[in-house]
Amino acid sequence: MSIRQLAAPLVATTLILLALGATAASAHTTLRTDPGNVLIAQPTTVRATTSDVFTLFAPGTGQLDCVNASFDLEALVNTSATAIPATLTAFTATGCTDTFPVLGFTGCHLHVNARVHITANSMGGGDFRVTDPVLRCATTGVGACYFTSAVANGAYDNATASLKFANVPYTPIAATPDALGATCGNGGTWSVVFTHVIGGTAGQTLTVLPV
Repeated sequence: MSIRQLAAPLVATTLILLALGATAASAHTTLRTDPGNVLIAQPTTVRATTSDVFTLFAPGTGQLDCVNASFDLEALVNTSATAIPATLTAFTATGCTDTFPVLGFTGCHLHVNARVHITANSMGGGDFRVTDPVLRCATTGVGACYFTSAVANGAYDNATASLKFANVPYTPIAATPDALGATCGNGGTWSVVFTHVIGGTAGQTLTVLPV
Protein backbone atom coordinates (compact mmCIF):
# COMPACT_ATOMS: atom_id res chain seq x y z
CA MET A 1 0.00 0.00 0.00
CA SER A 2 1.30 3.46 -0.89
CA ILE A 3 1.86 6.28 1.58
CA ARG A 4 -1.04 8.14 -0.04
CA GLN A 5 -3.35 5.17 0.53
CA LEU A 6 -2.31 4.99 4.18
CA ALA A 7 -2.84 8.70 4.76
CA ALA A 8 -6.66 8.68 4.85
CA PRO A 9 -7.11 5.99 7.55
CA LEU A 10 -4.29 7.51 9.60
CA VAL A 11 -5.93 10.93 9.49
CA ALA A 12 -9.29 9.41 10.45
CA THR A 13 -7.73 7.55 13.38
CA THR A 14 -5.97 10.71 14.55
CA LEU A 15 -9.20 12.69 14.47
CA ILE A 16 -10.97 9.99 16.51
CA LEU A 17 -8.21 9.98 19.13
CA LEU A 18 -8.26 13.77 19.32
CA ALA A 19 -12.02 13.69 19.78
CA LEU A 20 -11.73 11.11 22.53
CA GLY A 21 -9.02 13.19 24.20
CA ALA A 22 -11.20 16.28 24.08
CA THR A 23 -14.08 14.34 25.57
CA ALA A 24 -11.94 13.04 28.43
CA ALA A 25 -10.50 16.47 29.12
CA SER A 26 -13.93 18.10 29.22
CA ALA A 27 -15.52 15.55 31.58
CA HIS A 28 -17.38 17.20 34.44
CA THR A 29 -16.62 16.60 38.11
CA THR A 30 -19.37 16.24 40.70
CA LEU A 31 -19.43 15.86 44.47
CA ARG A 32 -22.09 13.45 45.70
CA THR A 33 -23.04 11.58 48.86
CA ASP A 34 -23.19 7.86 49.52
CA PRO A 35 -25.63 6.22 49.99
CA GLY A 36 -28.09 7.93 47.69
CA ASN A 37 -25.80 9.28 44.97
CA VAL A 38 -27.22 12.77 45.54
CA LEU A 39 -25.39 15.98 44.70
CA ILE A 40 -24.19 17.62 47.88
CA ALA A 41 -25.55 21.05 48.72
CA GLN A 42 -23.58 24.04 47.52
CA PRO A 43 -21.63 25.58 49.06
CA THR A 44 -20.70 22.76 51.39
CA THR A 45 -18.12 21.60 53.89
CA VAL A 46 -16.09 18.47 53.18
CA ARG A 47 -14.27 17.09 56.21
CA ALA A 48 -12.32 14.10 57.43
CA THR A 49 -13.38 12.56 60.73
CA THR A 50 -10.72 9.83 61.13
CA SER A 51 -7.21 9.20 59.85
CA ASP A 52 -4.17 7.04 60.16
CA VAL A 53 -0.90 8.50 61.47
CA PHE A 54 0.24 11.85 60.08
CA THR A 55 3.99 11.55 59.58
CA LEU A 56 6.42 14.36 58.84
CA PHE A 57 9.91 13.09 58.05
CA ALA A 58 12.97 15.35 58.07
CA PRO A 59 15.96 13.32 56.84
CA GLY A 60 18.96 13.73 59.13
CA THR A 61 16.90 15.65 61.69
CA GLY A 62 13.95 13.65 62.98
CA GLN A 63 10.40 12.45 62.48
CA LEU A 64 7.06 13.69 63.77
CA ASP A 65 4.15 11.25 64.16
CA CYS A 66 0.62 12.38 65.11
CA VAL A 67 -2.05 9.75 65.69
CA ASN A 68 -5.03 12.00 64.88
CA ALA A 69 -5.47 14.24 61.85
CA SER A 70 -8.46 16.01 60.37
CA PHE A 71 -9.30 18.68 57.79
CA ASP A 72 -12.13 20.93 56.65
CA LEU A 73 -12.52 22.38 53.18
CA GLU A 74 -15.22 24.56 51.71
CA ALA A 75 -16.43 23.72 48.20
CA LEU A 76 -18.34 26.56 46.56
CA VAL A 77 -20.06 24.37 43.95
CA ASN A 78 -21.03 20.70 43.62
CA THR A 79 -20.28 20.35 39.92
CA SER A 80 -17.83 21.83 37.43
CA ALA A 81 -16.89 21.38 33.80
CA THR A 82 -13.28 20.87 34.92
CA ALA A 83 -12.05 20.97 38.52
CA ILE A 84 -14.19 21.96 41.49
CA PRO A 85 -12.59 24.89 43.35
CA ALA A 86 -12.45 24.71 47.13
CA THR A 87 -10.62 26.24 50.07
CA LEU A 88 -8.80 24.31 52.77
CA THR A 89 -9.86 26.11 55.94
CA ALA A 90 -8.59 23.76 58.65
CA PHE A 91 -6.04 21.03 59.19
CA THR A 92 -5.13 19.65 62.60
CA ALA A 93 -2.73 16.94 63.75
CA THR A 94 -2.71 15.96 67.45
CA GLY A 95 -1.42 13.21 69.70
CA CYS A 96 2.13 13.77 68.50
CA THR A 97 5.50 12.25 69.33
CA ASP A 98 8.80 13.04 67.64
CA THR A 99 12.48 12.19 67.39
CA PHE A 100 13.74 15.73 66.72
CA PRO A 101 16.87 16.11 68.89
CA VAL A 102 16.14 19.63 70.23
CA LEU A 103 12.45 20.29 69.66
CA GLY A 104 9.37 18.66 71.13
CA PHE A 105 6.13 19.11 69.19
CA THR A 106 2.64 19.36 70.63
CA GLY A 107 0.72 19.37 67.32
CA CYS A 108 0.26 20.99 63.94
CA HIS A 109 -2.46 23.09 62.35
CA LEU A 110 -3.09 25.00 59.12
CA HIS A 111 -1.48 28.44 59.29
CA VAL A 112 -3.37 30.09 56.40
CA ASN A 113 -6.15 28.92 54.08
CA ALA A 114 -5.03 27.11 50.93
CA ARG A 115 -6.58 26.63 47.49
CA VAL A 116 -7.86 23.18 46.50
CA HIS A 117 -8.98 21.80 43.15
CA ILE A 118 -10.91 18.51 43.00
CA THR A 119 -11.03 16.52 39.75
CA ALA A 120 -12.81 13.22 39.11
CA ASN A 121 -10.78 10.39 37.63
CA SER A 122 -11.61 7.13 35.89
CA MET A 123 -10.51 4.98 38.84
CA GLY A 124 -13.55 5.53 41.04
CA GLY A 125 -12.49 8.63 42.87
CA GLY A 126 -10.75 11.93 42.40
CA ASP A 127 -7.60 13.98 42.69
CA PHE A 128 -7.28 16.67 45.38
CA ARG A 129 -4.67 19.27 44.44
CA VAL A 130 -3.77 21.56 47.37
CA THR A 131 -1.66 24.60 46.51
CA ASP A 132 0.86 25.95 49.02
CA PRO A 133 -0.55 24.64 52.31
CA VAL A 134 1.41 26.00 55.29
CA LEU A 135 1.44 24.00 58.52
CA ARG A 136 2.43 25.47 61.88
CA CYS A 137 3.81 22.82 64.20
CA ALA A 138 3.93 24.16 67.75
CA THR A 139 6.68 23.15 70.16
CA THR A 140 6.71 22.59 73.89
CA GLY A 141 8.86 25.71 74.27
CA VAL A 142 8.79 29.11 72.59
CA GLY A 143 8.35 29.26 68.83
CA ALA A 144 7.18 26.90 66.10
CA CYS A 145 8.19 25.26 62.85
CA TYR A 146 6.40 26.20 59.64
CA PHE A 147 6.32 23.81 56.72
CA THR A 148 4.95 24.35 53.22
CA SER A 149 4.47 22.26 50.10
CA ALA A 150 4.30 23.89 46.67
CA VAL A 151 1.61 21.37 45.70
CA ALA A 152 0.17 18.50 47.73
CA ASN A 153 -1.56 15.89 45.56
CA GLY A 154 -4.06 13.62 47.27
CA ALA A 155 -5.78 10.55 45.79
CA TYR A 156 -9.42 10.02 46.79
CA ASP A 157 -10.99 6.54 46.77
CA ASN A 158 -14.80 6.43 46.60
CA ALA A 159 -14.99 2.81 47.75
CA THR A 160 -13.27 3.51 51.07
CA ALA A 161 -14.09 7.25 51.40
CA SER A 162 -10.39 7.81 52.00
CA LEU A 163 -8.00 10.52 50.87
CA LYS A 164 -4.32 9.60 50.68
CA PHE A 165 -1.36 11.97 50.61
CA ALA A 166 1.86 10.01 50.14
CA ASN A 167 5.37 11.41 50.52
CA VAL A 168 4.47 15.02 49.79
CA PRO A 169 7.68 17.12 49.61
CA TYR A 170 7.88 20.07 52.00
CA THR A 171 10.32 22.80 52.98
CA PRO A 172 10.53 24.81 56.22
CA ILE A 173 9.79 28.53 55.93
CA ALA A 174 10.01 31.57 58.19
CA ALA A 175 6.32 32.40 58.03
CA THR A 176 6.34 34.58 61.17
CA PRO A 177 8.98 35.93 63.61
CA ASP A 178 8.49 32.94 65.94
CA ALA A 179 9.78 30.46 63.30
CA LEU A 180 12.68 28.44 64.71
CA GLY A 181 14.81 28.27 61.58
CA ALA A 182 17.49 25.61 61.17
CA THR A 183 16.31 23.50 64.11
CA CYS A 184 13.26 22.60 62.01
CA GLY A 185 15.43 20.75 59.49
CA ASN A 186 16.06 21.29 55.79
CA GLY A 187 12.92 19.74 54.36
CA GLY A 188 11.53 16.29 53.75
CA THR A 189 8.15 14.64 53.15
CA TRP A 190 4.84 14.20 54.91
CA SER A 191 2.17 11.52 54.54
CA VAL A 192 -1.32 10.79 55.85
CA VAL A 193 -4.47 8.87 54.91
CA PHE A 194 -7.78 10.42 55.93
CA THR A 195 -9.91 7.33 56.39
CA HIS A 196 -13.46 8.72 56.57
CA VAL A 197 -14.33 11.75 54.44
CA ILE A 198 -17.85 13.16 54.55
CA GLY A 199 -19.69 15.89 52.67
CA GLY A 200 -22.55 18.18 53.62
CA THR A 201 -24.47 18.30 56.88
CA ALA A 202 -25.93 14.77 56.99
CA GLY A 203 -22.60 13.06 57.63
CA GLN A 204 -22.72 10.87 54.52
CA THR A 205 -19.50 9.78 52.88
CA LEU A 206 -18.25 11.73 49.88
CA THR A 207 -18.02 10.44 46.32
CA VAL A 208 -16.22 12.21 43.49
CA LEU A 209 -17.67 11.29 40.11
CA PRO A 210 -17.39 12.33 36.47
CA VAL A 211 -20.48 13.17 34.42
